[in-house]
Amino acid sequence: MKTAWYIVPVLLACVVGAVAQEQQVNVAVKIIEFQTSAGKEFGLSSYFRHRVEPRPYGIVSTGKGIITAASTAFPNLSTGGVTVFLDRLSGYYGDFEVVLQALVDQNRAFILSQPKVMVPVGVETPTVIKTTQDVSYENTVVVGATTTQTTAFRATGVTLTVNALQVVDDDGDPATQDDVFIQLQLIAEINEEGERITVALDDRTPTGTLFTQSSNAITVPEFISRSIDTTVWVRQDQVLLLGGLYRNTKNKNVSTLPWLTQSENIVNNVVEQLSPFTETPKVPLSSALGNRNQRESRRELVFMVKADLWRKAYTITQAHDLYHEDDEEVEEDEDIIRPKRSGRFVDTILDSLGGRGDSVENILGGRD
Repeated sequence: MKTAWYIVPVLLACVVGAVAQEQQVNVAVKIIEFQTSAGKEFGLSSYFRHRVEPRPYGIVSTGKGIITAASTAFPNLSTGGVTVFLDRLSGYYGDFEVVLQALVDQNRAFILSQPKVMVPVGVETPTVIKTTQDVSYENTVVVGATTTQTTAFRATGVTLTVNALQVVDDDGDPATQDDVFIQLQLIAEINEEGERITVALDDRTPTGTLFTQSSNAITVPEFISRSIDTTVWVRQDQVLLLGGLYRNTKNKNVSTLPWLTQSENIVNNVVEQLSPFTETPKVPLSSALGNRNQRESRRELVFMVKADLWRKAYTITQAHDLYHEDDEEVEEDEDIIRPKRSGRFVDTILDSLGGRGDSVENILGGRD
């Protein structure tokens, strides 16, 4: 008897452990990506050509085609936006042409992906959800005394790692699901490609080309990574929001006269000291006499995670005795097809032949 008392707790522990291993969690994730970019471009370009007029002593010229070639290539309409070209303007000393360019653009993107996975509870191996793209770049490998350029790849994109640690039911009643809490370990990581940096110059020059920095430069991209690692408790069917993974980028390019940007900064600082309670002023000196290109971009990722405990279809019904074997047996008895009893006319014919109707019914399987 003592041996039996020792075996029963061991069997119960094995059953509980087997039930715990069968627990799985349905995890639904919505990955929302916001991309916003705004750019401004202003420019003033001009071309002046001195008018050549006849003099009493003749015409003085520096050669044909030098200035005319420059006027033919002007203006440069490589950028989009609003462009105003003022041609055939005459002055006292000559003719000039003016180009006014203005561009304001805004782009917004909304990307949504909704993966769903089944995550087992208490398993060391996590579940990985990722949307990546391999970026190629040149990598320098030293073999002996020589260097060799090889192509390497690195994954960029969004990766979400989910691991269900444990599930707790406060009242222990499987019928109530509002008090079920799931402990999740979430790791969200974003890898992006940044600017490319020139790390070296290739000493080999292709046939027919010159050795320049643009043609012989060996560039390597920057990789920017952002991640969140957290462990939280989530209620059954509750939505968890993970955000804050954003990146702001500002680019500013100015093409103007020398020392004009320094003068602009000095003027802006003087105006700011004279009026400290107003917004920071900006005197557009460089953009008035040159080209200015300014672009701002913002990228933000938001993760919406929802978890619910997976249950078998018959678990709750068996717990509340909603399933009865007797009811099934009764239904099966009702579906049995029985032969009909023969009428009096048939019984009379069978009796005249020496047989009885009841015995024939018994042979066929009928019953009273």
